[in-house]
Amino acid sequence: MSKNTVIITYYQRHLKKDRDALQGRNIDSRLIVFPNENHWVLKPANSLQWHNEVFGWLNKHLDETR
Repeated sequence: MSKNTVIITYYQRHLKKDRDALQGRNIDSRLIVFPNENHWVLKPANSLQWHNEVFGWLNKHLDETR
């Protein structure tokens, strides 16, 4: 189990480099890509997925600290 965790949800051209750097340092990271969105996740299905991913991530990692 790593001490640090990161979830990345932002511009597509930057994310692979950042995710690879985190995983190279053994930091738990999750990559979520929404290729048909811009800065904000606005489409209803994508928004639902985003919320499920983020809250699932928080539940997983907050549970580890208890």
